[in-house]
Amino acid sequence: MERDSQKIIQPENMIISIITVNLNNLTGLCKTMASVLSQDLRFCEWIVIDGGSDDGSVQLIEENAHSISYWVSEPDRGIYHAMNKGVDAAHGDYLIFMNSGDSFTASTIIAEFVAMQTDVDVVYGNAIFVDDKGHEVKRRITPDTLQLSYFWCHWLNHQSMFFHRRCFTHFRYDDQLQVEGDLSLTLNLLMNGYAFEKWDRFVTFYLTGGISSKYPDLASERQSVLNKILPPVVKADFDELGYLYEIDLFRIVHRIIHSSRWVRQLARIALLPFHFITK
Repeated sequence: MERDSQKIIQPENMIISIITVNLNNLTGLCKTMASVLSQDLRFCEWIVIDGGSDDGSVQLIEENAHSISYWVSEPDRGIYHAMNKGVDAAHGDYLIFMNSGDSFTASTIIAEFVAMQTDVDVVYGNAIFVDDKGHEVKRRITPDTLQLSYFWCHWLNHQSMFFHRRCFTHFRYDDQLQVEGDLSLTLNLLMNGYAFEKWDRFVTFYLTGGISSKYPDLASERQSVLNKILPPVVKADFDELGYLYEIDLFRIVHRIIHSSRWVRQLARIALLPFHFITK
């Protein structure tokens, strides 16, 4: 696939498009709005795509329209259709999706990202999962190097990913999907040679309990995405690895090998007999 030529963007000229999708989530929108407006707005444009809310969200948007680069409130065909509308409205060099209820972990995130002077296709960071009270549920620390096996039982947190606008030259979100449109986009980019780079930074407070956690056909939709994007031979290997991963011993060894301290752990096991001999 023909790729756009890369051009380094100077920090003072870089713009990040923050895209927020909302539907009848006034409380979440208030939280996200406070987080977005705390960023260094010299580097930002904020785009809000509302699905025709009737809970006061539109009034909040109107009251803060002076801080919003573009907004619309109208019915859509779902979250991925709304996200595509945000892509179409964006003018930034990088795009990040911060939907209602989600927020940045610090007011300096955008400025820090701009200061990196990156031009890689996709930059992905870490995420802190929180409940509706703001209490931490868990942390997702992403791998330094992405491998297809990672997606067997994990996924990249979409709100912690910065997409160069060239990613959307050939790809959009599949708005026929209910919850796996972000996985579909990520795999399409990976399989077509787009470069991913880890940013070892907690980027997002991600609100749990959304549609993906309640969708009854999550597994079947995920399989549909994998079958559509992965070549049959690759999909067969992927499934075989998944079956192995279900074996407890394999998971234990896998965890040790991928630990940053696995050499030390294996060394301790190897030296354990000598420990008893010298007692």
